[in-house]
This record gives sequence, structure tokens and C-alpha cells, in this order.
Amino acid sequence: MPRCESVTSWRLAAAVVSFAAATFTSASSFALEQGRHQQISRDACTAAGLPEEFCERVGVESYNVDAYEWNDLAAHAQVDVSLGQTACQAANLAADRVFGLGQDLRDAVFAKARGEAWADGQYLAIRLGRALHTVQDSCAHSGISNPNHAWLSLSDTCSGSHVSPDVQPAAIACAEDETTAVIAAFQGTLAQAGLAPSTLDAGVTRGWTHWPSRGDVCAFLNSAGTWNGSDTRWENAVAVPALRDQFAAGVSGTAIARDVCHGDPLALVAQQLVAPIDTSRGPQRCAKVQAFCLGEHAATGEAPPPWEEPADTTSAEVTGGCAAAGESPVGLALLVLACGAWRRRDRRS
Repeated sequence: MPRCESVTSWRLAAAVVSFAAATFTSASSFALEQGRHQQISRDACTAAGLPEEFCERVGVESYNVDAYEWNDLAAHAQVDVSLGQTACQAANLAADRVFGLGQDLRDAVFAKARGEAWADGQYLAIRLGRALHTVQDSCAHSGISNPNHAWLSLSDTCSGSHVSPDVQPAAIACAEDETTAVIAAFQGTLAQAGLAPSTLDAGVTRGWTHWPSRGDVCAFLNSAGTWNGSDTRWENAVAVPALRDQFAAGVSGTAIARDVCHGDPLALVAQQLVAPIDTSRGPQRCAKVQAFCLGEHAATGEAPPPWEEPADTTSAEVTGGCAAAGESPVGLALLVLACGAWRRRDRRS
């Protein structure tokens, strides 16, 4: 089996350039991708006057939810149709998550104010970042199922459309507003405890950001084949403020009804749904996605998902141990892609 390092001809370089230009369709600048989670979280945190190192770690933790909690759909405000969840059940799980993280933050803030060593700024930053990711995703995902989301993501990745819930400008604006509200609620608890914001940097390290695993991303994309074409979103006008209120109640110690739907199973029925589409021919596929999920490396290791912008990649390192490909431009380009080109290693925020 040839090693990637042996493929060094000028034809390979030309093929890669040509192939990349043809198939690496840049994602929308509005995409709520991992870097955007980080940016929104960090920027809102520093704009609120909280310490820089603390805010940097908050951004990293918001980013890393997609790496560490990829398969926990409550973390992403989505309905898990594989478990037969209803919208109300899924929304309650997301609400429970942010309420619990709010409670953890409250307990730690008051513990820090009492001088307890375990409750340092890093403990607080981790939990605030995780909560922020979920409230931000509630804006974009609206409870969308993985098969529905994967179908739309494949369309964007392979055809250059902008139909994924993560690329809608309204989702970004909503995420920014909700992030500001969550941080304001956190600041209210700092004030209740008499804890100076300047102390939040204590114990904070910058941390590493991580991609999700290839295997998780490919399983997500493959789920598109099970979608029936019906819009699976919930009503964000109900769910988004509900998650915000649940976090605020948890972090402030305020009593709140824990059922987002308040006993009404129709409370989250969306008022506007996209018309059903014909899925009988299956989801879109393209060389970019096939290369990402190709071969022995497809199930392991971190890598930038196919929908990430190629300009966001900081390493084009080619590694050994890959399958052979033909010498056509597409075959040569697939060889490089399958061997790990465009792969970004762990990187500092």
C-alpha cells in the first residue's frame, strides 16, 4: 500500500488545486459553526466587562460542545427521533441541561465567594460555555432532527445552497441576543454573591479547541438517508425564551415551572413549516463528503467537518497509511483528502 508521502508530482498539486476550487464550496459567513459559537460567546463575555482570560475559556468551552457532546442532542436543542422523542420531551431535556448548568454556576459562584478552592474561574468558564452553546443552538436548530439537519447540511456542502439551519442570519442574531441575556443573568449572580468579576481569571487556563470525531460526523451525515422530507422544527418563539428563562432560574436560584410545554403537547408546534420535499432519490453526495468518510481513518480522529470553510484549516499535513487512488485529477485529489489533507490538529484558541 503506497504511503502518502510518495505522491509528490506536480500533477498531484495541480489536481488538488483544481479539485478544491471545484468542490470546496465556502460556507456562508453567517454559519453557526464551532468558531462562531466561540466568537459569539467570547465577544459577549468581554463586552459585558468580564476578564479576558475567563472569556477566552468560555469561548473554548462553547466551541468544544460539538466535540465532547456531539451525540447528546439536548446539548444542541434537537429532538432525537431515534429515541422517539416528542418536541416537548426534547425541549425539556435541553431546559434541564441549562437549568442544571445554571445551578452549578450559582453554587460555584457562592463557593468562590466563600474562598473554596474548587470553585475557580475555570470551573465557572466551562459551565458557562456549555450553557451558552445550547442556548445558541436553540436559535439555529429549533429542535430539528439529525436526519433533517444532515440532509440540509449535505445540500449546502455539495451544492453550495444555504438551507442548513446553521447558516441563517436570523439564527446568528438570535444567538447573539440570547448569549447577552445568559451572561447578564450570570453577572446578576456574581453581584448577589458579592464576587468581583476581576477574580474570575483565577485558575483559568486557555484550553484547547477540538473538532468532533470523523466517525460522529459521518454517522450524522449518513442519517440523512432516513429523513422522510417533513420539516421537524419546533416553535422557537416558545422554546428560545423558555431555555433562557430556565438558565436564569437556575443561576439565580429562582423557582420556575420545569415543563417547557406546560402540559400542552401542541405548545411547540411550529407556526411556519417548510413544505415537504421529495426524498425518494436520497440525499446529495459529493467527492468532498465521500473523501471525508473514506477508508480506515473515517471512524477515528478529529477533523474539520466537510461544511467548515477550507480557509479555516491551519494544517495541510499529508500522512501515510492511505489507500491508493488512480492518477485522474479527481483520484489524485481524493488520495490527498483521504490521507488527511485539510486536516487541522488541536489548536489554541
